[in-house]
Amino acid sequence: RSSDLSTNSISSGFDKFNLSQTLKSDMLEADLLAINAISGRKSLQTSLKTLDSMRGIENKIAHTLDALSKMYQSAKEIEIINEFRETTGKFFSLTKNDLKISLESGASRDVFLELKSKFDTLAKSANVTLNRYYLLQNDVMEEKKSIVADAVETHKDLVIYTQVSISLILLPIFLFSIIQVLRGLNQTSRNIYDLSNGKTDITIGKISNNELGKLNQSSARLKNKMIEIFKLYQIMDYLPINVIMADAEDNFKIIYINKTTYETLKRLEHFTGISADNVVGNNIDVLQKAPSVFRAILAAHEKLPHKETINIGTEIIEQKVNAVYDPNGKYLGPIITWSLITSKKNLASNFESSVGSISENIISSSETLTQSSRSLILSSDKTFNDIKQTQGFAYKANESVQSVAHAAEELNSSINEIFQNINKNRDVVSNATEKAGQADEKIRILEETSFKVGDVVELIRDIASQTNLLALNATIEAARSGEAGKGFAVVANEIKILADQTDKATQEISGQIEMMKDASKDTVEALTEISKIIKEIEFITTSIAEAITQQSSATSEIARNVAYASESTSAVSDNMLQIKEVAEKNLENTTKITEVSSQLNTLSGKLSSASRNFLNQLENN
Repeated sequence: RSSDLSTNSISSGFDKFNLSQTLKSDMLEADLLAINAISGRKSLQTSLKTLDSMRGIENKIAHTLDALSKMYQSAKEIEIINEFRETTGKFFSLTKNDLKISLESGASRDVFLELKSKFDTLAKSANVTLNRYYLLQNDVMEEKKSIVADAVETHKDLVIYTQVSISLILLPIFLFSIIQVLRGLNQTSRNIYDLSNGKTDITIGKISNNELGKLNQSSARLKNKMIEIFKLYQIMDYLPINVIMADAEDNFKIIYINKTTYETLKRLEHFTGISADNVVGNNIDVLQKAPSVFRAILAAHEKLPHKETINIGTEIIEQKVNAVYDPNGKYLGPIITWSLITSKKNLASNFESSVGSISENIISSSETLTQSSRSLILSSDKTFNDIKQTQGFAYKANESVQSVAHAAEELNSSINEIFQNINKNRDVVSNATEKAGQADEKIRILEETSFKVGDVVELIRDIASQTNLLALNATIEAARSGEAGKGFAVVANEIKILADQTDKATQEISGQIEMMKDASKDTVEALTEISKIIKEIEFITTSIAEAITQQSSATSEIARNVAYASESTSAVSDNMLQIKEVAEKNLENTTKITEVSSQLNTLSGKLSSASRNFLNQLENN
């Protein structure tokens, strides 16, 4: 019974041992996947798929740990399992957080090197923990073997019989197992050989938890990796950019060019001096005009990436150099990409020339427009001031005309009054013959009337003088008004002529009145001549009445002409207001033209700046 218990304990120990080996294998695979994700970080999609595979391994490790936890474990074993669980938790947490974020954000190479160091540290710590568990199991196994040995010694005969029986039974099984293992190893060896030669249509053996099954599993992963590498090579071959790879350990010998590079080199054979078919296997120097300088750039891989522009024949090429490292950070060599930028350079040159010419024309035109608008503003200001001055003259002329009109009305009123007085005088003269008897009284009346007429004539002379002065002022103002005042000048001249005539008439009237005064004084002595004198007075009075009538008509005409002149000056004033408004609008529009010219100048500057930025972006891309 004790031997049965010991046998069960040994079986349990073997199970623990196998599970710990599974954990060790899974942890190693997880570490390799993490390194692959870091190494393949240039292809974000591939690295993220690798992280997805690591989640499957994490679940597998969790299930194995659960299986171990269900078995009987000593306190020391439980402590080791918990320590391993904690270490793997940190490992996969680092994968899901730091590594994924760094991949997605495109972190620097130093960040990934630091992550790789952390992964290696955690993987080694997990491996050390499993080794402790393994040694603990080994100690237990040795102890249990000792128990079994004692039990075997106790039942030696039974053991010998049992051993012989088991050997006879197990020998064929053992031989069969050996044959199966050898067959599996041979198949795996052939698979690895085929994979090394690029052949991926191989048959993978059964995958299980034993060593041969794990070897088959590794072969399957190697096959998938080879297929993935083949796909990447296919993608690189058909990339529309020129790709060249060189080996740093073999004197920078060219080991690969893609199809695009082959076609480019085929076109440039006349300038490179080497056939495109012979480029692979040659040193990178054959494609460089300054080999020593380029070698120094390739050797200083820690300073890469590097970008420069080279010329091969008529082609302008943008050459970019990046470093390629293995999972351990070892420099394998450069990967060189060419971009043919001849057409882009020509486009940039043509664009710069065209836009520069347009911008210069805009600037020149806007400056000319600005100068013209400034001259127009000065001219508009002068015109506006002249209009204001002319408008003032028009207002003054209007006022003068109004004054003349008023004076003409007063003159007309005075003439009417004189006419009335003359009529009265005619009545007096008509009645003079009938009232001879009352000669003395009538003479006195006549004398008084003569004095009154003298006053009126003096008044008329004053009015005529004032009219003459106003006509002179009107003529001066009309001369100042230029073309607009010509018509008014004619009217003013007519007024002056009428004023002169009035003055002459009043002088004549004054002379007659003086004669009447003299006659009145001599009336006593010359009564006999009264009739004759009365007749002469009647004749003179009639002439005066006719002259007054004519003067009245003339003053009426003057009043009408002055009214017309007033209307004309008002019209001139209104027109000047309209011209002033137009001048103000012209001044406002000219100011706007200046502003637009300034904006046009600013926009041309922005156009020049934008074209420079575009050319810089074209140069950098």
